[in-house]
Amino acid sequence: MPSKFTKEFIEKLQEDYDSGYTMRALIEKYNTSFDSLNKYLDARTTSEAMQLASKNNRLGGCCTKEYWGTEKHIKSARRGGGFRINAGRGKGVHFKNIKGDQYYLRSSFEVKVAEWLNQHNILWKQPTPFFYFLDGIKKRYYPDFILPKHNIIIETKNDYLMSIQQEKMKAVKEISEIPIHILTNEDIKNLDEIMKFLVG
Repeated sequence: MPSKFTKEFIEKLQEDYDSGYTMRALIEKYNTSFDSLNKYLDARTTSEAMQLASKNNRLGGCCTKEYWGTEKHIKSARRGGGFRINAGRGKGVHFKNIKGDQYYLRSSFEVKVAEWLNQHNILWKQPTPFFYFLDGIKKRYYPDFILPKHNIIIETKNDYLMSIQQEKMKAVKEISEIPIHILTNEDIKNLDEIMKFLVG
């Protein structure tokens, strides 16, 4: 992230956001924090971003109708984590823990976990990101939840993400000083049972 935010840079940042980049993707691309991005972004809800994308003749906030599904698009998308014809954007929401601290949750899985924790009066936070190495490259990991009282990290991943991020999560687990528990699709279906097991 440049130390001086030029008009051109902020316009590029906004353009990336409006074209469908998630906040997490922008954080990784520009190597910065959520708070820093929010200072410069005209943040929109998912529905507003989708309306803007539609006006610009774009599908899913991703690309033009003419470009969507072409060989070039599929190749480019696979470099970014995968191409799926019916893929949708995550629906992020602001959510408060039992102390009233507000955090941005990026997926429906995260919302379900946060709701369960609040219902059971368990304090959760979003921990500070930490660095890990994958294929010799230094990367930043953003955990979904930490439960301070139980000293565990909870990460939610749908089956697709889990299938393409196994090496990443292995590297993260090796460097983390706090145990990491990953909840996948099946775990979310049986959330009450799984969470009671994790928190004892």
